[in-house]
Amino acid sequence: MDRRTFLYSLLVTFFINAFLTLFFLFPAALQRQAMPLSLIGWVMGVASVGALLSRPIGSTVTETLGLIRSLLVLCLGLIVVSIPLIWVRTFLPLLFLRAAGGFLFGMAVVTLTTYQAFAIPVKQRGSLFAWIGIAYVAPQLVVLPLAEWFVTRGRIDLYMGLAPLFALLTFLFALALPPPPAAADNDRSSAAPSEAPWGSWADILAIPGFWALALATFTFSMLNGTALQYLPVFIKDQGLIATSFLVVNSATALTVRLFAYRLMDRLNRPRAIGLILTGMGTALFLLHWADSHAAFIAGGLLYGMFMGIGFPIILALAPDIFPPRLMPKGVSISMLAMDAGFILAPIFAGYLGQRCGLGLVFTAVGAGAVLSGLAVTLANRRIVRGGFWQS
Repeated sequence: MDRRTFLYSLLVTFFINAFLTLFFLFPAALQRQAMPLSLIGWVMGVASVGALLSRPIGSTVTETLGLIRSLLVLCLGLIVVSIPLIWVRTFLPLLFLRAAGGFLFGMAVVTLTTYQAFAIPVKQRGSLFAWIGIAYVAPQLVVLPLAEWFVTRGRIDLYMGLAPLFALLTFLFALALPPPPAAADNDRSSAAPSEAPWGSWADILAIPGFWALALATFTFSMLNGTALQYLPVFIKDQGLIATSFLVVNSATALTVRLFAYRLMDRLNRPRAIGLILTGMGTALFLLHWADSHAAFIAGGLLYGMFMGIGFPIILALAPDIFPPRLMPKGVSISMLAMDAGFILAPIFAGYLGQRCGLGLVFTAVGAGAVLSGLAVTLANRRIVRGGFWQS
């Protein structure tokens, strides 16, 4: 992949995640409009459910329309459903618009990730997905301060006006993307999708590493869904500052992706992800007994180091595991597993934490992740670096 194409791909990733990041403050904006928290929960939840349900459909859209065309169509859809958010303030229209937005967003990310899986050469897959991982989180540093400034000043119209703007910018940079490589060689990840018949959903189950990939992705999202949402509560309950973990964890993960991205090209990623999950699980398990700022800072360093390596590897696993004819379906299944983990993590943590305390939640999820990591490592022991299907 040439630098110009990768830059456009990176910008598309940035702006589509800026669209997602914008809605982190949507509950605060709706509260300023006097909407009850119970209704806000429905508006927020329906978008996540829409994204979850759209993942398999996203692969079908990608296979039917092609990579670039489907991405452009979905971005146009995001623009259409985002514009009314500038003035709509009542519950039912918001519910519909956010459901549609979540559905379109979920399919667009499947298409974009499939494009990257086809276009990024095998030898650069780890390092380039590390940079893509940075583009996933960078909007939280850039977009949220501006969005919060609008919300705190009551300019909900300007705040929501950013949504169609980010969707439009995603569309414009997607227009600049060239088709993926037309032929395979030693440095390419696949043949062009138009030259190979797509496989069926039944074919997915026969792929070596499929179940390990699903387990690894689900476990990764369960770990992050638990740690990032409930560790701040656990820390504040001890009278400590929650950012002692959160800031250190985020800074460490970002630093690893910035300065150790070359390492991810050298790793056997299907095997390495099991060890990474074991490390993240161990860190979360030990945080049960943390009782000082120093302990949580140390936990943030350890967890952030593994998380920083883990997310780019999770993104690269689908092209490592699946052959070209199954790439859209493989990407959609991976994202479906990640969505499921993020949805189930707060439910599990909230239910168990209410009855047994959050410390036991971290022990249970951490121990489960260690076991899952070992299982993934054993299951993927025969997968070669760069993709089982290439061996």
